[in-house]
Amino acid sequence: WFHVSLEEPDGLLTVLACKDVREVYLDSCGFGAESWKETAEACRKAGKRCGLLLPHIFRKKTEQYFRKHIRQLREAGFDEVVLRSLEQVGFLREQGVDLPMVFDANLYGMNKRACQVMKELGASRLTLPLELNERELLELGCEGKELVAYGYLPAMVSSQCVQRTVKGCSRQPGVMMMKDRTGKSIPVKNHCRFCYNTVYNPSPLCLLGLREQVKNLKALALRFSFTIETPKQIKTVLDQYGNHFLREQDGVMPWKEFTRGHFRREVE
Repeated sequence: WFHVSLEEPDGLLTVLACKDVREVYLDSCGFGAESWKETAEACRKAGKRCGLLLPHIFRKKTEQYFRKHIRQLREAGFDEVVLRSLEQVGFLREQGVDLPMVFDANLYGMNKRACQVMKELGASRLTLPLELNERELLELGCEGKELVAYGYLPAMVSSQCVQRTVKGCSRQPGVMMMKDRTGKSIPVKNHCRFCYNTVYNPSPLCLLGLREQVKNLKALALRFSFTIETPKQIKTVLDQYGNHFLREQDGVMPWKEFTRGHFRREVE
């Protein structure tokens, strides 16, 4: 199955039109509380499950936002909520939100003991760590877990706003491009609703061409993390992955530069 996390609403119709997608995670940075119920209903009408993806940073301002909109969260009709910090476990319990909790990749289930601790904390499902290679993932066991198979991965999440430092605060979400010392363009996205930045890797993670290796892991679902892509790019990614992994065709690589992340990296 394909699961999609989506930061921007303009890609929603493209994702809902894809028959290979089983569940959509709405990123609360881009999908405000006023849209939760309507969007969750649209997902159900398209035959897909819907979850809410919480922010990476859960400070006082963010907590106040969710307290203010806790009724919308309870009544939106979400199937699950995806957590990115352990503070969110306590907050949801305190607020009486009785939804299955999916733990994202940064809540590290690095080994079997860590996975057990995450389950004891209330995780209904885990996302496999991005730092493990293929051999380590096989040793850990991927059954019942999600594998991130595509996306511009966060290199850094910061409460220090790059746009505010460079241009001044505009209170408008957007993407700035910076150059690293090698000349590569690095996307920096400001999430103004919760006032933090994500600095992304300049090249997307791509597992096209590794069909047998990925299938051997027997993960529950492949996760696609869409952050800065256009609807056209989203369609291309989903089409190529669907053809390659589900219909066993040769996937066409849509990018000149990409990374395998840690998947093919040996332990040093």
